[in-house]
Amino acid sequence: MESYHGTSDKFIKDLVDGKIVSDKGSGELGKGFYTGERLYLAKQWAYNKHDRSTSVLVLETNDIKVEQLDILIMDYSEATAARREIKKNETTQSHEFKVDMVWSPIVGTTKKVGEQYKWESKTSMDLLNGKDTIRTKI
Repeated sequence: MESYHGTSDKFIKDLVDGKIVSDKGSGELGKGFYTGERLYLAKQWAYNKHDRSTSVLVLETNDIKVEQLDILIMDYSEATAARREIKKNETTQSHEFKVDMVWSPIVGTTKKVGEQYKWESKTSMDLLNGKDTIRTKI
């Protein structure tokens, strides 16, 4: 499975070196490390957040290992409802679904633009930081 994470140039070396953490990130579905299926969205997100000093982390994760995770798959309406509730409760920095990964459409926009993956657990961090994931910068 290949996915992308847009970030600042100052963080990319640690991410490539396998120091990915889930407890610093927050987003529309709560606390976690977010990646997505589309390179251009990762670049765009990083540019909007960090101006011009941006990089993209490419994660090539072993498909079999990903399939072994406890994954919550949400459709657009489920992810929209979850986002609405998380926003209402002001828990974007703390909400967890208590699974390894949440797989859902990106719902913070007015149109469907792609899939996102929210990695939450220690198990998923071990996978992303371990030998079964190739981490590169572009």
